[in-house]
Amino acid sequence: DGLNSMFEKGNEWLIPDWIKIVLDTVRYDCPYMKEQGLFILIASFNQQSNFLQLLESINFIYCPSTARRFFVMRSDLLQLRSCIGPLQSHIEEEKRAACLKTSEILDRWTGFITLSAKDGWSDYDVSEMQRVACSLGVCDVVYKIIGVPMQRIPA
Repeated sequence: DGLNSMFEKGNEWLIPDWIKIVLDTVRYDCPYMKEQGLFILIASFNQQSNFLQLLESINFIYCPSTARRFFVMRSDLLQLRSCIGPLQSHIEEEKRAACLKTSEILDRWTGFITLSAKDGWSDYDVSEMQRVACSLGVCDVVYKIIGVPMQRIPA
């Protein structure tokens, strides 16, 4: 209970200075510094189950380009979910529009989670986007789409 109340708004004065300093390290651009700061926090609060539960529910995104792609992927995910119904539709135009939208989103996601020389991405960027995709539940939605019974659209 003490740990929860410490991090509530208005109770900042309860947070010891060393925790504020370590928390500040996760704001810097250097991934190594962020990682070490998180390790110190996790080790310090190892016995505090509330802190560990909080950390499990948080996605730490270090670089701005990954953050931008996260928001694109999250928006795409909502659109992709809305395509599942129309993909099963008997109305050709609805089905065609849903197929095009689904194809566009899946193509964009493939670019996000695979290493491509044209993007200048590192292995780290790609693995970070794969982690983000996994935490958003992208695989579950893709599996739902794969399992949707569809009729072939005449060309």
